[in-house]
Amino acid sequence: MTMPTFDDFFDLAEREIVLNNPQIDPAEIRRPGSDANLVVTAAATMADQIAQEAKRRFAALFFESATGDDLRVLGRDRYRLAAYDASAARGHLTFYRNDETAGDVEIPPGTLVGDVEGRQIQLTSGVTITGLVPVNAPGVTLQTGSLSNVRLGQARKIVTRLSDPALRVTNAAALAEFSRSAGGDAGTIPAGFRVRDAYGRVYRTMESLSFESGQAVGFVPLEIEAGHGFNAPVEAETITTMVDAPFASGFTVDNPVQTGGAFSGGDDAEQDGAFVERCQKFFAAARRGTLPAIDYGAKNTPGVRFSQTYEEEMSGGVPARAVRVTVADVNGIGNEALCEDVRTALADYRAAGIPTFVTGGDLQPVDVKYRLGALAGWDREILHNEVVNMTRATLAELPPSTGEDLPTNEGAIRIATLIARLKEIPGLFVPSEAVTLVVVPGDPDSETDSDYIPLRGKSVRAGGVEIDEWV
Repeated sequence: MTMPTFDDFFDLAEREIVLNNPQIDPAEIRRPGSDANLVVTAAATMADQIAQEAKRRFAALFFESATGDDLRVLGRDRYRLAAYDASAARGHLTFYRNDETAGDVEIPPGTLVGDVEGRQIQLTSGVTITGLVPVNAPGVTLQTGSLSNVRLGQARKIVTRLSDPALRVTNAAALAEFSRSAGGDAGTIPAGFRVRDAYGRVYRTMESLSFESGQAVGFVPLEIEAGHGFNAPVEAETITTMVDAPFASGFTVDNPVQTGGAFSGGDDAEQDGAFVERCQKFFAAARRGTLPAIDYGAKNTPGVRFSQTYEEEMSGGVPARAVRVTVADVNGIGNEALCEDVRTALADYRAAGIPTFVTGGDLQPVDVKYRLGALAGWDREILHNEVVNMTRATLAELPPSTGEDLPTNEGAIRIATLIARLKEIPGLFVPSEAVTLVVVPGDPDSETDSDYIPLRGKSVRAGGVEIDEWV
């Protein structure tokens, strides 16, 4: 919207004065410091301020032009929608211990746990650990925003003093239980000891586990080995095979509980553009029970950045009378706490009598290798950093995969998209066959120069990014 400027108002006042009083010299009006100049300048300034305020008030009436507080007032007034404040990450922690003689220990709500990057997690409800049976407890990060999300295995320290100092905590991919008959010799299962689950995925112990003489049971957190899986917590009682040999015979391994895994749902305050987009989809979701409405309801849940909604189908494309929704936070991960929030929110959007299954996105790292050239006079190190940043930003935009073929699957990696963005980097020469994806990091047999369609629910993110060859 175009409004008159200060100069327009000044010129208008000058013309009116000269027209109504020809005895006044126009040059006197333009001379700084003259009485006429002071009067006209003051009038033009006030008129300009009024015009700008009118422009702001008019802009506040439309989603295309409203910003900040005006936009939020408009959203509440038109659609009863509020922009989201920064949210904290939520999830579950697993408490365990290796002292067979310890009694029951109450872990009260408000107990603080720290992670390796300095974040603190506060338990939202208390639990009691009895004997050697691990327990899960819900928690929320004290920090808010996208940096509050806690990755697998990062929560390791109990900050609050509890009655049992030997109590341990983790949010690792799995918690292994090594057991043997009582009476064995002392020894240690080292960090990096490998075990395997029923699906062939390999895990390593994150720390060493010492057995005293006669000790029968011990617990240790596990991380998944690179190239053998993704980043979701592992189902209970599926890790039952030892790849490496322990220090003594007679050991068995199991994972008796499913750990809480990563903390997800932490996100920054909703920006104007995202809030406008959510408001503009309001009417598309007004007719409830449709796929757009269900997807809108999922995205209306704080902490959800990505969602994919689709119908289950039987053979021949016949609808199976069920809907699946995959949700993820800014990092592409959706844990059970986030999924439960979405299930609650969808009560207002889903069709009655039609099951709606909500699952969380699971992170899948993919390495990206490039074959590129640098134009004369351009620094290769600077170009390398530009390529790495571009790649990570591009893959970070991908929602969880629906498992469908292109072009409907927005979660797939498209080689053409990467090449197009490479060509936007000044000083970079992009030859043919410039991009290679390593679907399983560290496994050269998984390399491909074609588009990659992840499995359903997988959120692809950049693992290693390198320029493998300069041409």
